[in-house]
Amino acid sequence: MATVPIWDGSGDDQAWDALILGGVFMPGVPDVTVTAASTIDVKKPSGKALATMTDEGDEPASVDITLQLINQGDLDALPAALAVLKPMREGGKKEPLEIIYPSVNLMGVESIVIKSIKMPKPTAKNGWFITIKAFQWVPEPKKQKAFAKKKLKAPLTILQISDLKPSKEGVPFNLIPDFIGFAP
Repeated sequence: MATVPIWDGSGDDQAWDALILGGVFMPGVPDVTVTAASTIDVKKPSGKALATMTDEGDEPASVDITLQLINQGDLDALPAALAVLKPMREGGKKEPLEIIYPSVNLMGVESIVIKSIKMPKPTAKNGWFITIKAFQWVPEPKKQKAFAKKKLKAPLTILQISDLKPSKEGVPFNLIPDFIGFAP
């Protein structure tokens, strides 16, 4: 389990002031919120007092990140951070980014996929707030190989002698299936 540093100002709380995504320190002061949720289907039957619930499993956690850039060093580090957050490539799936931040890692989130990046106008009073919305990366389930079905040349049929009845011609060919090649 992840070790969570105390945030009391004793010097061990520096982990709360640093966010690492894809191996790169993000500039500015991070504010990170992780939300884990489950999908619960609630059905209230008519005429009954209580609803029934079905747990349909966990959803990928959502991770909301706000970076507050406050000085020239933060601004200078921004292009390298954006190259990791939003790589310039054509097509293809987004690659998951490893995330290192105490509360996120405590919730079991190790990798995320960026959904959106919002960069409004900076202000002289507060700096520049960059908002990143992301989701926990969950690998796609591996497709299971279907067992190869062997094609039989003809299905097996078991007939008892008592099932054989002569046809009009007196020969019991009417019970021999067509797939053998005989037809009445």
